[in-house]
Amino acid sequence: MKAVAGSLKLELAQFREIANFAKFGSDLDDATLQVLRRGNRLTELLKQPQYTPLPLEKQILSIFAGVNGYLDDLEVEEVRNFETQLHEYVDNNEMYDEVMSSLITDYDAQELHALLTHFREQFIQQINETGDELLEAQPKEDNTSEEGSL
Repeated sequence: MKAVAGSLKLELAQFREIANFAKFGSDLDDATLQVLRRGNRLTELLKQPQYTPLPLEKQILSIFAGVNGYLDDLEVEEVRNFETQLHEYVDNNEMYDEVMSSLITDYDAQELHALLTHFREQFIQQINETGDELLEAQPKEDNTSEEGSL
C-alpha cells in the first residue's frame, strides 16, 4: 500500500495549497490547473460509503488508478462510477484474480497498468456508445467548479 500510495499524500498537500491560492482568483497555468483537477479526482476517489469499507486490494487498485492519471480526463462526478465499474470488472474476470491477490504482498506495476489501460479503454468506449459527455473535452478556464468541492 505504501508503494502505491506514496505520492498520494504529497499530491493532496499540493492540491490543498494551490486550491487555497486559487481562491484569490489569480490566473493559473495549465500545470497548476492539472494539479487542481487531479486533486479533486483523488479527493472524490478517497470517499467511501459509511460502514462499507473496501477490501485492501481494491483500495490499492483505486489509488493506483488515481495517482497514475487514469482518472484525469474524467469529470469528477464520474470518478465513483469508474471506480465501481473497475471493481466489478476485476471481480468478474478470473484472469485478474492472481493480480488482485498479489496486491497486498507484492504488486507488479506493469500488470496494473495493463489492467487499468484495458479497463479504461472499455469504459471510454461505453461512454462514447451511450453518448454521455463524461470526459472533459479540454481544461476549463474558469476553475470555480474545480475548487467548489474543497
